[in-house]
Amino acid sequence: MKKLMLIALFIISGAFVTAQITPGVNLTQKNQARYIKQGLRSGQLTKNELQKLVLQQKLIQLQKTMIKADGVITKKERARLKQNQERAKMNIYMYKHN
Repeated sequence: MKKLMLIALFIISGAFVTAQITPGVNLTQKNQARYIKQGLRSGQLTKNELQKLVLQQKLIQLQKTMIKADGVITKKERARLKQNQERAKMNIYMYKHN
């Protein structure tokens, strides 16, 4: 269990190394990682919930990488990314408070 938590935290924190899309998106990702870590430390998140949140964060990071690939970030891409981040934020809150 501890090993899984360490791996999850490593993945979450490592996902934020690339920081060239927008400051707002990066700040949101850092805050979400902090909320997940806090939920993990306090015992509010189960192992299954943690895995779901980590996967969601990885998918957002992948989306961010794909958006940056062509060097141009359209309004539509930015809106879709922010929508996914908002959905992740709601999931973090829901899992921590259930």
